Amino acid sequence: MREACADELGPSDHAHHLQALLKPHNGMGGEGAERECGRAWWEAEGLRAGVAAAHAAASQRLLSALISHHHLLDHLAAHRRYLLLAQGDFVHHLMTLLQEELNKPASSLYVHNLTCTLEAAVRATNAQFEPPHVLSRLHVNLYPNCDGREDSGWDVFALQYRVDGPLGTLFPATCAARYRALFAQLWRVKRIEHALHRAWRDHIILHKRLKYMPEVWGLMRRVSCLRAEALRLCGALQEASCVGAEPAWAELLAAAASGHHLDSLLRLHHNALERHSIHAMIHHTTQELQSYLGNVLNETLALRSFETTLHAGIRAELDRRDRIEQLKAEKLARGKGHVTTLILKLALHAEISLQTLAFRLDYSDFYKRGDAKLHEPLTYQHKRLSEIGLNLAKSKLLRRPTKK
Repeated sequence: MREACADELGPSDHAHHLQALLKPHNGMGGEGAERECGRAWWEAEGLRAGVAAAHAAASQRLLSALISHHHLLDHLAAHRRYLLLAQGDFVHHLMTLLQEELNKPASSLYVHNLTCTLEAAVRATNAQFEPPHVLSRLHVNLYPNCDGREDSGWDVFALQYRVDGPLGTLFPATCAARYRALFAQLWRVKRIEHALHRAWRDHIILHKRLKYMPEVWGLMRRVSCLRAEALRLCGALQEASCVGAEPAWAELLAAAASGHHLDSLLRLHHNALERHSIHAMIHHTTQELQSYLGNVLNETLALRSFETTLHAGIRAELDRRDRIEQLKAEKLARGKGHVTTLILKLALHAEISLQTLAFRLDYSDFYKRGDAKLHEPLTYQHKRLSEIGLNLAKSKLLRRPTKK
């Protein structure tokens, strides 16, 4: 313990310190004092007082070493920020980066890939300003369920904050299990909220095209109302979990900063986790509420899946209609192009009757307005010039002398 706490005092100093603590309980000197001390040592009151005094002194020295040498306050704050999802920008960015990876089956995930994503999220958010002794302890872990069902990445992913040495005094294995359970519950609620926000974004993008499908307006409006209600529920759950445990955490951090007794610090830490567990509805006293909450969260995830399927179906139908409209436009353009070409060829033909047929085909100037090439051939002046030119050519042929 002395080496782990980086205590500079030697064994003899601790012996003298313990003797000084026990000295007030005998108050005698010489051999009589030694006999009296030996007799008084086995008395319950003297033993209790001596052990209590020694324990208080050792606890005070241990707590002082934990705060000064092992950064206890930083680790307490880091547990709350990263395992209890109090660092909002980091959690949101990490969830955005991990979305595609965690949608895969749990059996296809690898810790080193997720660790790289975690490091990228740290570098992109305010978590990059954490001291190195905090960031070096933040890791990714996968906890597969043992119920035999196929899990997704969301079900097995967890952040882990590794503590060792003297810090294990305040963070024993029971606390690690409690933090893991709290992270799983808060991560699930945050994941649902994140998915609902993405669904809202997809709805806004799709809403611009819904004017061509009025038959789905009522359904989309109802789904939007259900999504808004689910978002309000997720926000209320997160607020209750954080705000309900806020006084307990404030008391714990204040006690740690003021250097209270280690036992009181352990008790306050346990109380903070208890309050957080109760408000997160994973405490043994809230098992019935936990069952109902699980059903609500499952239905909310089902709503998100339904909305994803609905959006995919609407997009497919809109794309099908767009393809039909595009095909129709291509057919119309191709047919119009052929008719325009025919009219143009008729208008340029030397036969007057065929030119007249071109005028009859485009009597309303419909094709003329759509193609600039028809502007000149279908004019009356062009027709007259064509007739004059044709007549001149015929007259020249008639006046040409014949050779004998």
